[in-house]
This record gives sequence, structure tokens and C-alpha cells, in this order.
Amino acid sequence: MLGVAFGLGLGTVAGLSVGPQIFGRVYKPKDYYVLDETADLDEDVQTQENAPVTPEMRRLLEFAEPWTTEPDFQRVSMINRCIKTMWPGLSKAIMEEVLKVVKQQLDVQVFKKFAMVENIVLGSMSMNPAAGPDSYGKYVSGKDFFVGDIPPRLGGFKVYDTSDDEGLFELALLWGSNCKFNVGAFIRLGPVRLYVPVEVSNLHFKADVRITLKPLVEVIPCVGGVAISLLRVPHVDFKLSIIGGVDLMALPVIKDGVRLALRLALNQLMVLPNAMSFPIMPNFGLAKPPKGALNVRLLSADVTKGKELYCVMNTRPSRFRTSNISRAHKGTVEWGEEFNFIIDDPQEQVGQLLMPLCRWGSR
Repeated sequence: MLGVAFGLGLGTVAGLSVGPQIFGRVYKPKDYYVLDETADLDEDVQTQENAPVTPEMRRLLEFAEPWTTEPDFQRVSMINRCIKTMWPGLSKAIMEEVLKVVKQQLDVQVFKKFAMVENIVLGSMSMNPAAGPDSYGKYVSGKDFFVGDIPPRLGGFKVYDTSDDEGLFELALLWGSNCKFNVGAFIRLGPVRLYVPVEVSNLHFKADVRITLKPLVEVIPCVGGVAISLLRVPHVDFKLSIIGGVDLMALPVIKDGVRLALRLALNQLMVLPNAMSFPIMPNFGLAKPPKGALNVRLLSADVTKGKELYCVMNTRPSRFRTSNISRAHKGTVEWGEEFNFIIDDPQEQVGQLLMPLCRWGSR
């Protein structure tokens, strides 16, 4: 048993140490930084006609922006320039909000439930208010937690015309980032205190997204909700390092396992026909389901004066109006018409009835 345990331990250490160095060269990760328009603006760059397509070019074609292969996608260079200009301030604002939410959730879901977890540090920032800096400061010196200075890009925009009361469009989101997220966990096991560092960096992905704005209403903000779907499982690649800077994503088994888990999760949640919906207005801007109906039979009325006689009734913004009856003198007017009204709340809803120049009779 000791020999088996020693052999497994030695094999694991050797595999994690040597494997990434070998497979990292054989299975190069599909790192890419998005294509920009620099070459388009450079008149010295000439397009080669009838040039052979190299395997490297074919490999990069799947990461190209959709407008390069699909003419119905529109370029959105102006939006990308705006994102690039705003990214320094926008990235800091995003990280502040993310850290605020993560800190609250960790305090409720981790620190108050698992006493063995002393602290979790993102970069050099402690997520446990009760932990003093002396307990972790020397371990997190020089650690980072930032999204990088390369902003994401919209690779194209396509709008669909539909007969439904909705706005439907597709876009490609690309990000070849130089982000770096250092996460450290301090775990107490009796007298032993463990520090587990993990580093995620160089996140690259491309996602083809369909966004549906539905329903469209006549009240500001004019959109009841938004539904987000993925047309296919996105490409995701990143560097995952543990103790000693060993990149686990360089090992084929680890990389395939991460992508399989991602595929299984997204297929159930967001890949078409599935979608994630988020309300913008209460109840997505829709009226509450009705609780019943009211049947009204209008028989007659006693006329005081007037020529054109009618009756208007409503329980909602929509209303019903009876037909006009010509009457030049006083007397009883017979309608004999029947209407059905939708009742949303029988306790609070108010009905209105307008019958000009008439006096109610017994019917």
C-alpha cells in the first residue's frame, strides 16, 4: 500500500510538472486577440489575390468577426471605439460592483457556514472582514485581480424583422483579454493552516448571442423584458495555474473536461431553444391575469332630451360603446345589447358607465 501511494503521488507530481511543458507545445491553446481594422486603414497592405489558404488562416477563421463571412451582419466599429475609450473607467466600475456582490455572498454562503474557511483573498483584497491583514498579507503580495486593459468587442450586429411584438437581433461577442485573477483560500484543519492559490489569466472567448426584447409596450422604458440565448456553445480558453505556476489547461484531459462541463451546463441553460429571461418592468410589462368576467345586458333607459343616444361602459382602458339610437323626444329607449367585461380585481377595480342625456329606468 505504501508503494502504491508513493507511486501515485510521484506520478501525479511528475505529470503536473512535465505534462504542461510537453502538451503545451503539442496542443497549443487557441489564444487569439481579435482582429482589428488597422490593416483596413493601412493602404500599404495589399490584398493577395488567389493566395493559398494556410492551415493557420483556416484555424483563425472561426474566430473572425461574422461580418467577414456573412454579409447580413453589420459592422459596429463606432460602438467598439466607444467601448475602447470608456474601458479604463468602465472596467474599474465593473470590478467594484463584482467585488461588492462577491463579498456579500461569501460572507453569507461561506464564512458563516464553514468555520474551516478562514479567508478568501481576491488579488490582495480580503473578502472576510474579520480577518486581519497580518494573517494573509505576506502570501498575497504582488497578486492581481483585474480584467485587463483589452476591452471586449462586438463582432457584428444583425437585426431580424418579425411579425411578433418584439425586437430580435444577434451579435458576436469577442474578447481576447489579458486579464489576471489571483484567488487564494486559507483553510484551517485543526492546527494546520493551508493556503490554496489559484490563478486564472488570459481569458479568451467568442460567443454568438441572440437577444430578444419582448414585449414592446407603450410605457417608458417601452420594453417589458429581455431574453438572452446562445446560438451555440461558445469557445472558451484560459490559463489555469495552481501552486508553482503549473498550467492545468495545457493538459488535454483537463481542457477537454472543462469544455465538456461548460457544454453540458450551457446546453441546459442558454443554448437555443433555451434562454435566460430578465424582467425590465414588473411582470415583464404585462397586465396581471384576469380573475373573472362581468356580463352586462343593457335593456333600456329613460330619455330626458337629445337626438343621438348611446351608452359607454368600461372596466379597463378599453371600452365598449353601444350603437346610436336616434330619438328626437323624451321617452324610453330600447337597446337590448349584451357585453362581457374582463375583471382583473373584483375588490379594487372600478367600472364606469356613461349615458349622456338619459335617466336610469328600472331595467
